[in-house]
Amino acid sequence: MKRGTLVYLIGFLLLLAGCEEVYHPDLEEGEALLVVDARVVAGAGGSQVRVYKTLGFNSWDQPFPAVTTAEVSLVDGHGGSLELEHTSGGNYRLTAPLSLFERYKLVVKAEGEVYESGFQEIPALPAIDSVYLVPGQKLVETGTDEAAGNLRTEEGAQLYIDISARNGENCYRFTSRKVCQYAWVIESTGPFPPITNYAWMSMKPWELFNIAGPAEYSSSEEIRRHPLVFLERSYSISMPDHPVYFLGWIYICHQYAISRESYLFYKELNSQLSAEGKLFDPLYTQVRGNLRCTSDPGKVVLGNFEIARVREHRFFVIYQGKEQYFMKRIPWFYEIPAEGSLADEIPVWWEVPVRNYPGSGG
Repeated sequence: MKRGTLVYLIGFLLLLAGCEEVYHPDLEEGEALLVVDARVVAGAGGSQVRVYKTLGFNSWDQPFPAVTTAEVSLVDGHGGSLELEHTSGGNYRLTAPLSLFERYKLVVKAEGEVYESGFQEIPALPAIDSVYLVPGQKLVETGTDEAAGNLRTEEGAQLYIDISARNGENCYRFTSRKVCQYAWVIESTGPFPPITNYAWMSMKPWELFNIAGPAEYSSSEEIRRHPLVFLERSYSISMPDHPVYFLGWIYICHQYAISRESYLFYKELNSQLSAEGKLFDPLYTQVRGNLRCTSDPGKVVLGNFEIARVREHRFFVIYQGKEQYFMKRIPWFYEIPAEGSLADEIPVWWEVPVRNYPGSGG
């Protein structure tokens, strides 16, 4: 073997051995940017503004640093100011109600700089015109990979809504909570009657921002066939030594009326969060909100200011066989804990007719 060939072979073998080592690049840390997450709900309590800083690439497993010394306020169109108080962890709470006939902008003073949004009008209270179910199937993951062997088909029904054109903006954001109702019966061997346990547990469907707005390139402001949630035909719950009876879903939906500007912000976020990692996919930091640094126009701030109105909707859904579902709107709004159970006592908000309970004799 020639000497040159031997040197080349040894070098190639060393290269292969080196490929087994993990390479940790020395990345340059960029400037920590201010982030303002401001979602204010007019006419409802609990509105907060969160202020924090971004993290470097190598600090992904650390909590975001909270900014606890900021001055946060809402300024109305006549120069009046509502101050927000810091509670904890960079969260600033609005303690005074907003006037439904005013417009407001957000002002944040932090670390020697001033950040402001534009003015926003308070939207009208949202509404839904029609709600309907369409039976069908949904592919769900059974593992961490999206390979064909880790996907299964789930039977159920998709809940859709229609919203007519409104005077002004017709843009919305939705949040969801599914409450699974189930029961099990403990039989008695003595003279005592069986005990029926009524139980429930909550689930929040993982999804991108669920937003709705008029269709692009359409002159109509109507919203048609917007998907809210997929409700499984049944839900499997494991209970040792006792059969479990699935007794339907309570679906809780909060509908937020938002501005067209906020709708486009969430739409852009959705497009980034669903990107597949292609070479030219833009970065999340390229999604810019409606906040600007007025004291230093060259300074970048992330986040968005949103004023919304909210309405809560509740529905009860249960499968009745042969692709038939029963659905009704729930007109009352009892507080439902995230999970729990009651022995031989039906919760006040329970939605299954008593005659259909296991062990009830109906």
